[in-house]
This record gives sequence, C-alpha cells and structure tokens, in this order.
Amino acid sequence: MSNEINPIHTPCKNCVFAEYEKATQKGCSLGLIEKYMQLEYIDVIEAYDEDKEFYIVNKKKCAGYREQNYFESRDMENATIQDKIDYIQDKLKINYICIINAINISIEDLQKTLQSISEASVHPKVINLVISGISKYTFNQYYKSLENSGIKSKWKITHNYDIEKPYTLAMHNIISTTSKENNFVLSIDEEHENMAKIINTANDRVYKEFKTFVVLSSKSQKTLLFNKLVYKNGLYHGVDILNDHPDCEKI
Repeated sequence: MSNEINPIHTPCKNCVFAEYEKATQKGCSLGLIEKYMQLEYIDVIEAYDEDKEFYIVNKKKCAGYREQNYFESRDMENATIQDKIDYIQDKLKINYICIINAINISIEDLQKTLQSISEASVHPKVINLVISGISKYTFNQYYKSLENSGIKSKWKITHNYDIEKPYTLAMHNIISTTSKENNFVLSIDEEHENMAKIINTANDRVYKEFKTFVVLSSKSQKTLLFNKLVYKNGLYHGVDILNDHPDCEKI
C-alpha cells in the first residue's frame, strides 16, 4: 500500500454514507470501503484534517460517493439513510443501450432474445431494433414483440437501407448519437442465447468486483457488450471493435 495520493481518488469525509464514531470514520453504509480494502489495486488510506479522521479511496473514484446536496437536488433532503442507501444501490448498475440486428433474425428468435434480456439483473435504457427493406417481417410484428417483451425500457425501431452493410452502419450511427449517460453498448447480431449471463457478468465486473473490461462476447462473437468510450477511442486509433475486438472475453 502506498500513502501517495493518486490523481484519481475519493476522500470519504463529506460523503453521507461515511459512518463516524465522534470524529473518526469507522465504515461505510454502502459497504464499499470494506470491499475496496480487499482489492490489491485500490488503496484505502487513513487521513485526517482539523475536523475529522476519514478514509481516502486511492486510485479510484468511489461509485457510491454522494454529498447531501445530491439528495437535496432530488427532494430527498429529509430521507432516511436507508432510503438513500436503497436509492444509490438502485443506481449502481451499468447504464447501457441494446442494439439488435433484426434484419436476419426470426420473430421467434427475437422473442427469445428479449426474454433473455428480461431475465438479466439490469435492463437497458433503450432497445434499438435495426430492420431494413429486406426484413422478412412487418413493422407491426416487430412492434408487438417489443411491446410484449416485459422489459421496462424505452425502445426504437431503426430502418436502414444500406444493403451491403445494413447493421454495421446502423450500429455506428446509433452509438454516435446516443446519450452520454449510456456508458455501455450491447450489440446482438443473429443470436438469442446467454444475453442475461453476459449482462450480469458485465454488471458484476463494474459494481461488485470493481474491474474493467474491453469487450465481453458470446462464444460466436456475434453478441458484444463493450464500453462506449473504448469503442470511440478505438475508432480514433483506427480500430473498429465492432469487427475487430481485441482482448475479447467470451462468456
């Protein structure tokens, strides 16, 4: 353990979840300090100032750090600590969009895909279904599949008429215009199995194991879950991880 403060760090001092005995921090209401202490690549440093003794999470921005003004801005200034814990734990999940290539997939397989996604611990913020002029099914059939999926996500149907690369082009366009808050992308191309397992693995890596990943994929590599920032950095350096995904881990 090093006592040198890394540029990336989080002092617990003003966090509403820091637990104190008098002026000395003893723990974390979210249980994150205890988890960080078990990881070799994160240092938990004991620090103090003229007011308090507190921990510093070194080499990481703490996922749970919130000051009181965060809750005040959400009309939760009078919320109990348990209410705040429940609120933040609900937020500590990967924020992702799901893009499904429906051009060559049957309605039956689409329904199986949506069923698998519905079984995951985290649902996508948006599901974007990509179809084209050569799709075998009607807009209404796709609409009913999404409407009856049971997934509480926004959804869109995107038409793409590029016959040579209908899905790849649509993928790039959707990713480039998606919200900054959606940090991850799940791309499903002609596959319907293991969606829940891939999504749950990604969520556990980020919020339970506090690790990162480049690309998680199905065994066939037709389904990919990746960090949007990694994707954009890849394009900047001439690497398209949608077609050439290095360090890909198959689930």
